[in-house]
Amino acid sequence: MTRDGAGAFLRGWWGRLTHTLAVLLRVMVPIFLLISLLEASGWIEEAGRWLGAPLALVGIGPRAAIALLVGAFAGLYAAIGSMASLGLTPAEALPVALFLQFAHALPMEAAVAHQGGVSGWRHAAARVAMGVVAAAAAPLLAPLARLGEGGAAGDVAATEAAGVATAGAVAPATPAVQGFGPVLLHSLGALGETLLLLVAILAPLTLLIQLLEHSGWLERWSIATTPWMRRVGWTGEAAFPLLTGLFLGLIYGAGVMIERFQRGKLNRREGWELFLFLGACHSILEDPFIFTVSGVGPGALLPTRILAGLLVLLGLGWKRRGQSRSAAGYAQVSGG
Repeated sequence: MTRDGAGAFLRGWWGRLTHTLAVLLRVMVPIFLLISLLEASGWIEEAGRWLGAPLALVGIGPRAAIALLVGAFAGLYAAIGSMASLGLTPAEALPVALFLQFAHALPMEAAVAHQGGVSGWRHAAARVAMGVVAAAAAPLLAPLARLGEGGAAGDVAATEAAGVATAGAVAPATPAVQGFGPVLLHSLGALGETLLLLVAILAPLTLLIQLLEHSGWLERWSIATTPWMRRVGWTGEAAFPLLTGLFLGLIYGAGVMIERFQRGKLNRREGWELFLFLGACHSILEDPFIFTVSGVGPGALLPTRILAGLLVLLGLGWKRRGQSRSAAGYAQVSGG
């Protein structure tokens, strides 16, 4: 590669990275700060008390409802910190963990989905529905969860985890911080950690995409995966965001997906179906394991997440075959 070619390559990568970050940050920053302030003001805790009765129908008690609301709004690590401070037993934590592995950080991730051409509220509603079904199945899954391994209330690791942001999770504002000024400063610090992590993951990802495109490997990969993607009605372009979200998390998969969508590589239907699948099954190397600090092992969480993803794929494949049969029948009637 010549010097001019290398310069053009780096400019292309930098433009791709900054554009993707700009799209994500435009959504993430205001929502992050809003949720942090709501959590610090006690609003989320109060909402958890209001929802205690209906959530009891799926086995989630009043105290566990608070942790569930924190996680649904602010992310998994915020929920784990809440579980530790509330002193939830592993049995109380299990239905919350099952719900939250599908439905966490909903405002931010729904807004990111919207940037990818997908209805944010439909995406959030689908994930909540999956979470409710999973939580209701907690009594059946309890033997797989190895409850009690890893500790429960007061676990130091869980408390420290409340200040960490990682794939698919948002670093929360700690409710103990009082006053608008301290809360704002704390939120900005946590936001800074989240953004640094976002850059640290998206920079090599976008560089890899640029390298694959420049070398022609991305096109060859898309062609090679097309037969597999076609089974559920996707093109080969869906393979890279699918794998990114599956292993690194929904936000990072969304970053790749938004970039592909805005360049016309993915259509709106593919975007919706990819977000639906990743809502069910994403970050499989991390999310199912982090609840160990709350006493819930991955034995129930990981199989449930994988099963949900497979059911989504089977449903999409069944829907596609039904549409094909309907179209073929219509063509025969029209031809006759």
